[in-house]
Amino acid sequence: MQRSVHSNYRTFVLRRLRRAKKTGATFERPAGFAPAEIIRYYVGAYTEKEKHLARVVLDPFAAFHVRETPWHEQQTFEKTPDGRTVTTLWVNTLFEIEPDILALDDRAEVLGSPELRERLRQVNERVPAKYRMGT
Repeated sequence: MQRSVHSNYRTFVLRRLRRAKKTGATFERPAGFAPAEIIRYYVGAYTEKEKHLARVVLDPFAAFHVRETPWHEQQTFEKTPDGRTVTTLWVNTLFEIEPDILALDDRAEVLGSPELRERLRQVNERVPAKYRMGT
């Protein structure tokens, strides 16, 4: 895999910034630096090196909610014959999308990526143990 010119950049969530201070420091934009390409697969502030194709089937209630507040601008929606909706998007981190899917409870099911499905399966095994009576 070729090393990207974007490997040493930082991502900031602007709403977390409290104040800015002019320092006079300058920088030169590296050749080939393409911010649009960097954020193309972002769903939040964190990123991983791999890209993942996330496919999630949603019941009608969840589909309405996710269409209203999509996870990514390039996300697509496809209605299924049984009235559910499959949403598909490329992401560069699974960490950011997991809470969105988990918040939908049993109204959503991950069809792919296999890694995302496995991570959510593991979460769904660990969480009930925290709420068992007597533990």
